[in-house]
Amino acid sequence: MKNEKQQTNMDGLMHQVGYREGYHFYFTFDEQHIHVHCSALSGKESIYVNEELVITQRSLGLKSCQTLTIANKTVEIEITMAKILTGEVHCTLIVDNTHVATQKQVLKKRYQLNDKTLLPWMLLFGLLGAVLGYLSVDIFNQLFL
Repeated sequence: MKNEKQQTNMDGLMHQVGYREGYHFYFTFDEQHIHVHCSALSGKESIYVNEELVITQRSLGLKSCQTLTIANKTVEIEITMAKILTGEVHCTLIVDNTHVATQKQVLKKRYQLNDKTLLPWMLLFGLLGAVLGYLSVDIFNQLFL
């Protein structure tokens, strides 16, 4: 009962995370403990049920959904990148087509991109892309033409 109450208190709260530890979401239903871990760097998602790894995959999209069966119930876990610049991720637990809980986490302030930091990074990567693109075409022309 304590875990269920503690879990209910965690639902919807915003927690801050970093690149090293990634995102961790914890759900409890029918005495089943679900732990969802998402890497903030590689897109790897791991789902544990009662501390046993049941699904691992890499997702590079903005949304992923995993369906599994736990205690004869259909469980869906949706992971959504809500805001790319702040690194806000939502994890939703759906059991038998009924929404159970949604948890939200966001990257720590020092990792977030904002209006002041976004423009210099875009200019830097744009310039780097232009230089690499020019050099690769130049090298290709020298080697094959």
